[in-house]
Amino acid sequence: MSQRLRTRLNGTTLSALSGAASALVVLSATLLISVNPVAAEGAKPAHNLAEGDNPALDEKALQDENSGAATPASNGTTSSNTTSNGTATGVAASDRAVANWTSLDSIVEKLIREYYPKAKIKPGADKIYVEYKAKPYILPSTNKQEQGPDWGGVVIDMQLQKGPYAGVHQVPKKFNEYSFYSVELYAPYSQKYDCHLLTRICYPFDVPQEFLKRFKKVVEDFEQYL
Repeated sequence: MSQRLRTRLNGTTLSALSGAASALVVLSATLLISVNPVAAEGAKPAHNLAEGDNPALDEKALQDENSGAATPASNGTTSSNTTSNGTATGVAASDRAVANWTSLDSIVEKLIREYYPKAKIKPGADKIYVEYKAKPYILPSTNKQEQGPDWGGVVIDMQLQKGPYAGVHQVPKKFNEYSFYSVELYAPYSQKYDCHLLTRICYPFDVPQEFLKRFKKVVEDFEQYL
């Protein structure tokens, strides 16, 4: 074979090899793009709220959450249960408790007037709010404002709620987030009326202990006053 022919064949082989190498480079780049796509311009990374974050210890929000309408059944009717003796529970039972609320309200008001005769009492159809020597406080833990008692004062918020308590706290509970007064939460349940008495009391350190004892007793035994 002549020298000129060998040179021509070598050139052809090199050209073929170079073309194959270029094809491999293009194929590799295509594969890389398909596996790691470039993020769209302006896209923001997804993030989640830290687990365990809770809103302020505002039991009024819990009241709103728990005071919704009764859960409807699949056929669109309001769900209820019937006990073995034929007594209706659920909505009918809790409605009977509301109808008898004035009896419990009178017991609570009488106790309040005995220890705090000048307290402001705001009764309702199924709730009562009591305030005496109260003022707004800013809570350092939440940076939110709420009404709290001054020395010699008290703040009470109680309301009948359908069904058992389903809030975020283990009740009864005494909160430690407050520096100037104490806050306690109760939610005793009545199986007879299928409702609970959501009660939040705020009191200073000079609260009459006898009042506190008697008040807790009324809350615990609320069913017998309905």
